[in-house]
Amino acid sequence: MLNLSETNGGYLGLSSAGASAGTTTTLTTANTVTYAVNGILKTLAAQTNAAGTFLPSAVGSTYQGQIVPKNLINSQKCNFIWALDYSGTIYILQGAIVTADQISAPIPAPQGQADPVSNAGAVSGVSGTSLPQAVAGIVPIALFNVTTNAANGLQLPSAWGAPTAAAISGVTFQTAWGGTGITTVVYNLFNYPSNPI
Repeated sequence: MLNLSETNGGYLGLSSAGASAGTTTTLTTANTVTYAVNGILKTLAAQTNAAGTFLPSAVGSTYQGQIVPKNLINSQKCNFIWALDYSGTIYILQGAIVTADQISAPIPAPQGQADPVSNAGAVSGVSGTSLPQAVAGIVPIALFNVTTNAANGLQLPSAWGAPTAAAISGVTFQTAWGGTGITTVVYNLFNYPSNPI
């Protein structure tokens, strides 16, 4: 839970981006976004089909045991967070991918400890898809909760460092958040959610 006393010099979104999925794997915002970076007010004008820079910046880095960026195959789910830095650069972060049978299962925390990213404890667990790893110095403004159906996957952009998806019999790879068989639920954010979505 975020206490207002913790926002001193903080990194917060102060207005809704009015985010929606762009026509490919991009971000569209209906509103000018007001946000705070280290307590300094910044704004970013409304965006149409803005391409994000993938974070972590080291392509091929490991997050929760997965190499990211990683394409979604069929029957998978993943959270993506869009964020801004001081200069207004748009970034995208990818959470761990889960399969359809894992979506409703508790997410275990490593070695029985609470996971500070997903807030999932090993004892109680929290159902949902894990969040991308928090990155210092950026402000999250939107979360895309993406699910693929049994016959479709999602090919992420090569500009993000994503590999070409390997062929899977009976699976068609889409290249857009709104492609056939891809369901994208959009949430506007002012900070990182405290639980998986």
